[in-house]
Amino acid sequence: MFRTMKEKREAGFTLIELLIVMALLGVLVAVMLPKYQDLTPEAKLLASENNLQTIRSALLIYAAKNQATGGIPDSLGNLLDYFPRGKVPIEKIRGSNANRTVTVADDANVTSSNAGGWVYNATTGSVFCDVNDITAFITNYSGSVNPFATW
Repeated sequence: MFRTMKEKREAGFTLIELLIVMALLGVLVAVMLPKYQDLTPEAKLLASENNLQTIRSALLIYAAKNQATGGIPDSLGNLLDYFPRGKVPIEKIRGSNANRTVTVADDANVTSSNAGGWVYNATTGSVFCDVNDITAFITNYSGSVNPFATW
């Protein structure tokens, strides 16, 4: 009839056990968080570079389909049918898909407004990332070569 203490004990975790688990999770988060934060700028760079390649691929497809009319579109807006989801890809560094069109005879004379997005030269069909101060964005870039130098 009478129950002893061992028989009354219910299944579950004690407060001490829960506190130990929470402390271990806190240590894991504190160790891993800096590693993930350091990768964010490089991930944005690579995503922007991939989006730039998507734009360039769309330009090549447009040029192949429109050889009779010169093959170079007037603006990136003419390429919406060639992009996934029908939109110009986002430049991830500044988070913009804005694009401005310039008509300059030589790509060396294309200047950046550092506003983000894309710069399209309608004369040559070249596309550039509209970011000129990449060193302010990447303070700890681990690569030996700045990937924007080759764009």
